[in-house]
Amino acid sequence: MKKCPKCGFENTEDSLFCENCGTKLDQPKITQKRVDHTSNSQDKSHQKVIMILSAVIVILVALILFFLGARSGHSTTSSNHRQVRLTAKKQKHTDPNKMQANSMNQKEKIAAVIYYASANNIRNWEKFTLYSQHGAIAQQGLGGNDEHRYYKQGSNPIEVTISGLGKGGAEFFTTDGNNVYLYCMAGVPMEGDDTGDATIEHFSHPQVSTTWSDIAKFVNNHHAGKQVHDLANNMQVTQAK
Repeated sequence: MKKCPKCGFENTEDSLFCENCGTKLDQPKITQKRVDHTSNSQDKSHQKVIMILSAVIVILVALILFFLGARSGHSTTSSNHRQVRLTAKKQKHTDPNKMQANSMNQKEKIAAVIYYASANNIRNWEKFTLYSQHGAIAQQGLGGNDEHRYYKQGSNPIEVTISGLGKGGAEFFTTDGNNVYLYCMAGVPMEGDDTGDATIEHFSHPQVSTTWSDIAKFVNNHHAGKQVHDLANNMQVTQAK
C-alpha cells in the first residue's frame, strides 16, 4: 500500500495520486535500480572483454615464443651441421696420406715415382706390388765417370731396385726443378763397352716427362698415399760408388 504523505490515506500500490486528497504520490525508485542493474551488466561485460583480450594476448605471446624457439633450434642445428661439414672438410685437407708436391721428402718422392711408373705401365719398370712386398733400394747416381751418357734431360739420377730380388737397376729418374724424367736402360751396356753407343743414344731419352705436381695429383686421385708412404718407410737410400 502507498500511504499519502499529506493525509495519511492508504492507497493502492499502483496509485499515482492520493485517492483522498489528490496529493501526488512518490513513485518507487525503479529507474535507479534499472540503472544500477544496467551498470553492473556493463561492468561484467567489460570484465569479460578484458579477460578475453588478456587470454588472446597470452596465446599470441606463447605462439611468438614458440616460433622463436623453434627457429633458434633450427638455426643451432644448421650451425652444428655446418660445423660438422667444416670439420670433415678440414680433416680431409689434413689427411696425413695426402701427397703434397712441395712437402714430400726424398723417400716419398722416390716411392711416388715408382707408383706412377708402375700404374702407368711404363715399359720395363717393375710392378709397385713387388716393391711393396720386398722394399726398395734407391741409389743416388748411376756410377762411373760418364753416367751422364745415359740421360739427356735432368740431373741427379736416382736408380731403383727391389730389395733382395735383384730386379730393377735399369730403372732411374732425373729431375730439373719441378720436372721429372723417367728412364729405363734395360739391356744397355755400361761403362767400358763402346759397342752399344747407338743403343745408349736410343735409350738416353726419357720414356716419360712429368712433374712432381702431376705425380702427387696422380697418387692422390688413386688414393694411393698410404701405399706410397709405406714404401717410403721400407726404403734404403745409398750412394753410387
